[in-house]
Amino acid sequence: MVLKSKDLWLLYLKLFLTVFVWGMSFVATKYLIPHIAPLSVVFSRVLIGLMVLGILLRKRNVSLRVSKSVIPWFLFFGVIAIYMHLWVQAYALYSSKASTATWIVATTPIFIAILSRFLLKENLSYLKILGIAISFFGVLVVVSEGDISLVLKQGISTVGDIIILVTSFNWAFFSVISRLFLHRHREIPQLVSIFYTVLFGFILIGITFILKGYFNDLIIVLRDFKLLVAVLFLGLLSTGLAYAFWYDALDALEASKVGVFMNIQPVVGMVAASIVLGEEMSFSLIFGGILILIGVYFVNKTNRALK
Repeated sequence: MVLKSKDLWLLYLKLFLTVFVWGMSFVATKYLIPHIAPLSVVFSRVLIGLMVLGILLRKRNVSLRVSKSVIPWFLFFGVIAIYMHLWVQAYALYSSKASTATWIVATTPIFIAILSRFLLKENLSYLKILGIAISFFGVLVVVSEGDISLVLKQGISTVGDIIILVTSFNWAFFSVISRLFLHRHREIPQLVSIFYTVLFGFILIGITFILKGYFNDLIIVLRDFKLLVAVLFLGLLSTGLAYAFWYDALDALEASKVGVFMNIQPVVGMVAASIVLGEEMSFSLIFGGILILIGVYFVNKTNRALK
């Protein structure tokens, strides 16, 4: 599919806004965690996000009718992209700094490139392999706070950082599989796909939320204006609009091109974490982040540069 210049720039704008919001989402989640449970954070944001997606569907006059054969796919997407991804990521922020988490998530394009090689048959050149090595070295610098030898001897001490790295792979897997699904089911609008993904994810989260009995957390949020703003930001922007924009891009662009926009997310997250949470922008954090971005650049560089 050949996109017009205007449509292409609109997609790029959507991607930019998406990763900008997602960079801020780590800060908002980290801010909420001391006050309410991670599951409550996810329940609140997904509930609001689902309503936003419903409004978008109505505005675009899109039908929700789909074949029963694709329902298991939406359930699968709901499990990996909503239920597991958001809940586990929120839990990881108990111990992981928001700024560190955003840099680790920046490795998502690396995982996308690797998975795209095997699932989408996209090329994995020597330059991309070098980029993967540089990027993961950057992750070591970030999580070790500059003391790589200690990490190599004792491993990553912060459990949250390990979990965030796993969620990066999980999101890459979701991105690649989603692209395959969208290409095989062109008759299903991408907004319908993400709506059902969020819907099934919310159902699973809702059942768990009820079983856990975290209803008091909702009262805490409603009584605190700052907490309410954080939840609304996560729900309206980070879950509702951002997920819709991400799917719009995945439907029209290569997975690796979409993934490269994730480079913006850690920069936004690091600056926001410093301003809002008072997290230090240390030399090791910035240097490791630069290495990650260099690695990602190599991964997404075209093979033409090698010739």
